Amino acid sequence: MDFLDYEEETEINESDSPHQSITKLLDNRELLQELRATPSIAEFLKTNASLVLQAALTKDGEVDDDDDTVDQKQRYTPADRRAYVASEVLCGPDVACVAILKACADSEECWALLEDPSPVSTMRDARWARIWLRLLEVARYDTIKHAPPLSRFAAAVSKNSTSAADVAGALLKDACRRDRAVKVAWNDLRSICAALDVGASAQLLLNALPGCASKIVDDQRCLASVARARSTKALLVMAEILSEAASGDFENRPALAKALAPHSTRIAKQLSQGARLEKVAAAQLLRGLARCPDANSALCDACLDACADSLFTHPHADVLHVHSADVLLAIIDRKPLHAHAAKRLERLLFRDNSTEGGLLSRIRSTLTGLERPKNSRDAHLVVLGEAVCAALREDEAKPGAGLVPDLLYARRNELDAWLHFVEDLARLTARKVAADFAVPVVNGGGWDDVNAG
Repeated sequence: MDFLDYEEETEINESDSPHQSITKLLDNRELLQELRATPSIAEFLKTNASLVLQAALTKDGEVDDDDDTVDQKQRYTPADRRAYVASEVLCGPDVACVAILKACADSEECWALLEDPSPVSTMRDARWARIWLRLLEVARYDTIKHAPPLSRFAAAVSKNSTSAADVAGALLKDACRRDRAVKVAWNDLRSICAALDVGASAQLLLNALPGCASKIVDDQRCLASVARARSTKALLVMAEILSEAASGDFENRPALAKALAPHSTRIAKQLSQGARLEKVAAAQLLRGLARCPDANSALCDACLDACADSLFTHPHADVLHVHSADVLLAIIDRKPLHAHAAKRLERLLFRDNSTEGGLLSRIRSTLTGLERPKNSRDAHLVVLGEAVCAALREDEAKPGAGLVPDLLYARRNELDAWLHFVEDLARLTARKVAADFAVPVVNGGGWDDVNAG
């Protein structure tokens, strides 16, 4: 039996109970059309809004006690089809549908049906979440007033309920808006942060948590829960929180970098050994961490090594390269005005006791002989090479700004080889834009002149 096969149209008798009348209406093929055209039907459904909501929240495969017409072997029951129609009635855009939903918002009986976010069944939970989100749109005050504690949503999220995560994320995002005078009273985020790495985490919840960045950073338990989470989605949440923290009015960036520093080694391992999406998420997190004021101490050596290695092990991974190169630029671009920072940059560029070699030699060996960058990796290496040249060059406005002279002298052999490569790097810099995007000179030799440089 197909899910949208409705019963034949039936007439409502005055002797029918409200429950029977609602059932017959939900069996009607043309209910939504009749609802728009017949005020009496809309008024009847509005009066009995709790029965419509009860029908919408029927568990998949659950049969009414007085319904003896169902074969238990059927996949979809008439009650399932009525639940679908009831949810369309409650969430529809028409004025009549909104009036029925607002009647639900005014009913304590309806809120008793909606208050439990625990997962029941997939389709029923999807209808439940859709009704909640629609209520937040059309009856925001009543929805906030009757919102269950966040801990109950967190318990449902830990049981892999994406529907509960959707609703929690929408309410949390609303609560974090600065232009809201009345907000849901969710000040303790510990339960939802603790559940982040345990169960499902829908996109709305991922989008909502960065808006609570200041609350999460201010609560050490919340921050610890998010920081130690290992899943890809948790890495993305932390990356978004760091992105939010990059704004000028965020005052706790040093505390955020300090809290994440103990976890940087584990994040570097995820960047080196994780699956593709996990690598991208870890690189994005390290990129956000590199933008914090105390990046030199927050990013461990393993983080820098993992970012450098990702440029060479995945030559065509554009998104991964953007994040990894930005982390390295954060270290290279900051002029090392004291011995510790210079020592850090020295290790990144030369990487002694490593079979792969330092970033300086790897850039030189990869780009030597190239006519123009061929892939994402090459283009980013050119940018990094330019940054290295700038870091090694003495700033005329600040004499002595650059690598500490003792280190320059100790690495003179490697730097001599780099200076011979600078001419090739300059040529590649001029050709970072691919020829396909260049414009031939008018009356010139066409693309041959462009490709010739």
